[in-house]
Amino acid sequence: MTTLLIKNIHTLVTMDSDRREIRNAAMIVRDNVIEHIGIIEELPQTADEILDLHDRHIVLPGLVNTHHHFFQTLTRVVPAAQNCDLFNWLKVLYPLWANQNIFSLVSAKPMIVKFLKIVCVF
Repeated sequence: MTTLLIKNIHTLVTMDSDRREIRNAAMIVRDNVIEHIGIIEELPQTADEILDLHDRHIVLPGLVNTHHHFFQTLTRVVPAAQNCDLFNWLKVLYPLWANQNIFSLVSAKPMIVKFLKIVCVF
């Protein structure tokens, strides 16, 4: 079993039912599973690997994107589809989407990069 201690977290956002935000926090991860969180004094000070955040970082739960239309990334800027209601927006964009080709793959890359930068799992 491998352990990771992440310590000196400025703020740990738990997203639990009480929406706790723990200051001066730490986290123990064992085999890629969060085992314990709390203030640094409550946790063991040793682990196989230690990551010291030097009280400069906020730690948030990972974000999971369960549904996305990557191919629509570049069609957001089509002038005829701007500022119109849903039906007219669809009338403008459906013909573009109906003819997907290599353009779809190319347009997906910026969104994939964006999600990787914000650590969003998809």
